[in-house]
Amino acid sequence: MINKLIRKNLAAVVLPLLLLSTPGHAADDEAYNWLEVMNRAVREQNYEGHFVYQAGDSLEAMYIVHTVDGGHEHERLLSLNGKAREVIREQDVVICRIQGQDGFIKEDTRPAGRRFSPLPPIRLQKIEQHYRFKLAGKTRVTGRQAQQVYIIPKDDLRYGYSLALDIAHGLPLRTLTVNDQGKTVSQILFTDIHIGDDVHDPHTPISVSNEDAGKRPPPDAESPPRRMHPSLWQFANVPAGFELLMRRYRYSPGRDVVEHFIFSDGLASISVYAERQPSVSFHGWSSMGSVQAYGREIGQYQVTAVGEVPRKTLAMLLEGMKLREG
Repeated sequence: MINKLIRKNLAAVVLPLLLLSTPGHAADDEAYNWLEVMNRAVREQNYEGHFVYQAGDSLEAMYIVHTVDGGHEHERLLSLNGKAREVIREQDVVICRIQGQDGFIKEDTRPAGRRFSPLPPIRLQKIEQHYRFKLAGKTRVTGRQAQQVYIIPKDDLRYGYSLALDIAHGLPLRTLTVNDQGKTVSQILFTDIHIGDDVHDPHTPISVSNEDAGKRPPPDAESPPRRMHPSLWQFANVPAGFELLMRRYRYSPGRDVVEHFIFSDGLASISVYAERQPSVSFHGWSSMGSVQAYGREIGQYQVTAVGEVPRKTLAMLLEGMKLREG
């Protein structure tokens, strides 16, 4: 189960750190301005290209296409190796398709926003309290000139990030996630990218035939927000800067309901899953590249936290998690 949770969070790749000397105010302002340019670019530009995501020994080849029509965003993310996987984002709705072991394509529709994109905008005003920014030199990535910007944490509860932004358009061509020892723990690198109004998607979408659609198992369902029951859980020690962004229920045939929480500091995110009497228990730590996972039991429940953050952060969140009284 835990590898499945980690792999799901790899699809939710966050922008990536180098621990450097304190920047001057002018450099801070310039770095901030570049990040604002990037925020507009990832939302408003049409772009498509191939990139690789590397975390530890894991290497994934991906394709992304993003278009804007009348202010409405459409984005498709396609895995090019391993099992067929596809994520489609239309404004605030995300459709995830993945090929199961039985060969059927499983489809899951969920609310999401840009967290599911490998190029999400950064909530700059939100993260200023816990990160600082530094402008670095220029470099060259995938044949294009790029400006380097560092996002440096002010504490040991989060990783840092190094971005190489396309000088012409502001899109991140390379992102590095770096731990507190200065070691790169993951990276996203575009191998080619096309930007402009003539962007089109050359890849065939993953689809389900009518015959398979009749036989495939039902997708995970989620109760609409207005039907959600009050949560059984409270969090007594949420790491500084992190806030609860979303809570939802997941229903799977033959399994108890899983309650899913997403916390974010405006840049990094953590998923917490709570399931009553699961068939497989997970205790302690696991990792896949830069993504850490921590599991423990609370009463009859298995709780698991997964995120691209230091272990200390996951431990604080999960060890402060408890069932509500009454």
